[in-house]
Amino acid sequence: MYGSETWTATEKMAKKLNAAHTAMERKMLDVNWQDRITNETIKQKTKIPDLMDRILRLKWNWAGHIARMTGNWAKDLTMWHPSNKRKPGRPRKRWAEEIKKSHGNNWHNWRPSSSSGEQQADNDDDDDEL
Repeated sequence: MYGSETWTATEKMAKKLNAAHTAMERKMLDVNWQDRITNETIKQKTKIPDLMDRILRLKWNWAGHIARMTGNWAKDLTMWHPSNKRKPGRPRKRWAEEIKKSHGNNWHNWRPSSSSGEQQADNDDDDDEL
């Protein structure tokens, strides 16, 4: 999934990717829908990890790179909020919103953990407007 870390994942896109992924798995096993084999059974046989989990992991890795950047246009663009009046209707989903949903508002203030390789977010509450 080249470049998927920069995508804004929507439910519609996730459903399409999941359908294509399942179709490819069925093709690998030479199974069609008339054989009445469930998708879960096929996933157990192929042992291929879920595609959206992989995309979310890549997205989190990219978010870590952006959080470490200083004076870079990519970080400035990610943190930018338009100041003018928005158009009517629901706002479009932004890239950072998915990261905030899974890792909290302070995802960009992460620091490496001293005891393990996991990343932790600082608890600075000064960026609640994101």
